[in-house]
Amino acid sequence: MRKITNITDTHVIITEEGRSFPVSLDLLNFSPRLNDKVDIFYHPDGSIERVTLVPEVQTTSTSVIDETKQNQNLIYFLLLFFLTWIGSLIINYSSLKPNGWKSRTLAHFFLNLLTFGLYSIIVAILALNFDENRATNIGFFRD
Repeated sequence: MRKITNITDTHVIITEEGRSFPVSLDLLNFSPRLNDKVDIFYHPDGSIERVTLVPEVQTTSTSVIDETKQNQNLIYFLLLFFLTWIGSLIINYSSLKPNGWKSRTLAHFFLNLLTFGLYSIIVAILALNFDENRATNIGFFRD
């Protein structure tokens, strides 16, 4: 793998498998940054023709993770919207329980009675944006 390890006024230093060599900025077709991965194209005589930036490859697994997370948030919404505190129990005692979080079952029961169901509606809607990495999530508490 070739990458840029140093940049001067006139050259960049490219490192490849333990060896480094300078390349003129004139041969680059992009604005260099440290640690950019590059490809080098050579003339038939062996001199460098041009240096191009290697595009970052994005994996498709992140979209699968996001899609799974969205599906789980939709399940939280449906359980909390239609079943309120029973849905909260199902979340807590099944494989739907989020890592490190528990649903507030007693709050779903008592606050639902006090607010005539508004608490559960609001929590269900906010569950669509549930994120395990956030500090707080309405209707859930840390385990």
